[in-house]
Amino acid sequence: MLTDLRPDNLTGQDVYVFPENMAWTMAFTHEDGLLGPYFAQHPRYAALQKDNEKGLKKQQDIAFAREQGWL
Repeated sequence: MLTDLRPDNLTGQDVYVFPENMAWTMAFTHEDGLLGPYFAQHPRYAALQKDNEKGLKKQQDIAFAREQGWL
């Protein structure tokens, strides 16, 4: 599932959040408040994150074009 919201109601389950290219991973554990959340970066994080930022900019440009009626 794709989302930009922090997961809630983690009763008894762990949730992992990451971009498609795995530049980073955020883990929200079922022990929320006791353990975690945890964050890890890929060894090539800088290059992969640059790709993520380009993709995000493209999505924002497309959304703007739709709002303007250009698409």
